[in-house]
Amino acid sequence: MTRTPTALIGLSALALGLGGCSFTGPTFKLDKATSAAHTVGMPIQVATRNGAISIQESAGLAVEITAHLKSKDELRVQQAVIDAVRTTDGTLTIGVTWPDGKWHNNDGCSFEIFVPDANGIVATSSNGSITITGLTGAIDARTSNGRISIASHDGPITVDTSNGRISIVDATGVVNADTSNGSIKVTLADDNPGPVNLDTSNGSVTLEVGPAFQGELVADTSNGRVNFGPFAEHHAVTNMRVSKSDGAATFGTGGERSVIDTSNGSVTIKGKS
Repeated sequence: MTRTPTALIGLSALALGLGGCSFTGPTFKLDKATSAAHTVGMPIQVATRNGAISIQESAGLAVEITAHLKSKDELRVQQAVIDAVRTTDGTLTIGVTWPDGKWHNNDGCSFEIFVPDANGIVATSSNGSITITGLTGAIDARTSNGRISIASHDGPITVDTSNGRISIVDATGVVNADTSNGSIKVTLADDNPGPVNLDTSNGSVTLEVGPAFQGELVADTSNGRVNFGPFAEHHAVTNMRVSKSDGAATFGTGGERSVIDTSNGSVTIKGKS
């Protein structure tokens, strides 16, 4: 395994009072930067804990990575190694290796990644937001606590957070979005036929569809209202049925079934303006 060299950007100590924790004292923060050679059309896989992940398209020639590290132990942030390794199948895997090879409870790392292109993204954090912008291929983004934002992505999208809102803009492929506590807002590209599967246990759901969206769509809420429309004339919507807490409609001809569900919040399905 080859690790790319890293550059130290800055080190700071921030005193924080951690109520209920057995250990108090300063949190040491250190930024490290590294880069990796870019290979066109290959996937990226990023994994971290207690930190956010941001992956964006850039005009550069290499993959540029900045890691924002934090720990209660100053030596740990100084000795942590940022990994950017290309596997045999071409996937660029990005992560952090701590000095003893283990994560401690107060360790954390956020990643900012700029890449010329990527065909497929897997992003996983145990506690932090995930943002992906301007890339292609299948997305699989999961965090246990944090918002997820996807924009201008060309490919199918699967996202899951146990606590945070989900925002997806200009999706061109199938969308599967699930959050246990937060709103979901999805806007499809004009030529996206769907389907979508959107589920939240506590929050509103808004879906904006383009003229190419097809198939039966069913929506349900345990506590809220289901609203369809408005739709422009070029949206072929038939068999619309709406009650207070559920509804269904057929878009176009053919297509796969889409499902929207929330336990506590309103559901709105409308045409793109």
